[in-house]
Order: sequence, then C-alpha cells, then structure tokens
Amino acid sequence: VEDEIADEIAKDIEASAVVRDGARKVVRFLECSIRKTAVRECRLLFSLVVGDMPVMQRLPDQLGLRHVTKLGDVITYLLQQRVTVFEVEPEGEADTVEYLKVCELLRERGHALVVLDTPACLMYLLPPVNDVGKLLDPPQDSCPNMLGVLLLNLAAEPPLP
Repeated sequence: VEDEIADEIAKDIEASAVVRDGARKVVRFLECSIRKTAVRECRLLFSLVVGDMPVMQRLPDQLGLRHVTKLGDVITYLLQQRVTVFEVEPEGEADTVEYLKVCELLRERGHALVVLDTPACLMYLLPPVNDVGKLLDPPQDSCPNMLGVLLLNLAAEPPLP
C-alpha cells in the first residue's frame, strides 16, 4: 500500500506547479499532536512556486505546530493578501507516511496549521484540496500537494527568523 501511495505522490509531483530553479529547501517539521493524533518529526521539501526568491533563503530550518485553524477561513483570507507560496512534499520515502498523515488529518477535518507566527510573518500549511489551488499563479482548480503559504508584515522588525 505504501508503494502505491508513493507512486501517487510521484505522479502528483510531476503534475504540480512550476518550481523556480534553485528554489527548494528541506525543513524539519517537528513532532506534534494534531487534534489528539501524534505526528512524528519528518523532513519536508518546500519548493517556491509563487513569490520572491529572497524569502526562500530566509525560510526557517524547522517549523512546528503553533495552532490549528479553519481551512475555509484561511483560504478566504489569504486570497485577499500578497503571499509567498511553497509546494510542500515529503523529502524522502521515510517522510511519506507522516506527510500523508498530516494531509489526511487536515483534509478530513477542514483545518490548516499555523507553523510560524511572529510579528514579521505568519505561515500556514494547507492540505491538498481543490480550493487551495486558487493560491497558485495562475490559479488552478485543484492542488495535488500540500502548500506552505507565507504572509509577511514588511513593516515589522526583525525580518524572518
């Protein structure tokens, strides 16, 4: 079953949005509990698909769950903002199970994760559901991968950690 899941992810990655050259970074997603379901630490590959390259270089090396919020409200809010968007996928085969667990939990419950929350920036992880594709450029009807969406407050100090 895991091989079938990995094959599906590979197909989704091939069909995903265009990633800019050199715009990839591996980030550790720290162990957490999402609505009483344990998620082990895993490594996620963030690929810049919408936004500016300098932001990519300032993305933290690790992210952790800050809190859970309603997916529909987050998408509506983010569609009204200027955002940086990353496609998020498992970094390797060992990370696939936890990645899929997070995607499924968020999709089933209609949630998004806040993984970075500072005066300078706010970052969400959004599950691969149809409405999330609207955040891509150009907007799409669906999105095969989880998205990381970063909202910067340019007036805040200091810049991203």
